[in-house]
Amino acid sequence: MLLKILLLTIVLNPVVSSSEELTSGTIRGIVTTYRGHPLEGATVMIVGTALGAMTGCNGEFTISGIPPGFYSLQALMVGMQRISIDVIVTSASRVVVEFKLRSGYSEEIPILIEI
Repeated sequence: MLLKILLLTIVLNPVVSSSEELTSGTIRGIVTTYRGHPLEGATVMIVGTALGAMTGCNGEFTISGIPPGFYSLQALMVGMQRISIDVIVTSASRVVVEFKLRSGYSEEIPILIEI
């Protein structure tokens, strides 16, 4: 009887796993001012890809579905100097980063025009 219940449990409650979850990683973190105040609305992007995120009211962000590889992660916000961090993402990894932005402008000001 116990064996039948165990088999029914396994059949009725299959373990669901996505191949994307097993072959991709996640980067999460926080963007703050140099003094540690969270920055809402900062952009964090993986250079050379279409992957990125904006920070919430607590300065936190999450980027999921990242293929394994070596990436340059960049944080920027109007009125702040942009900063880059190199990260390595492996299968099913969770990379945690912290950006501390300083006031001021960098020499390059990115402009994105979508048509």
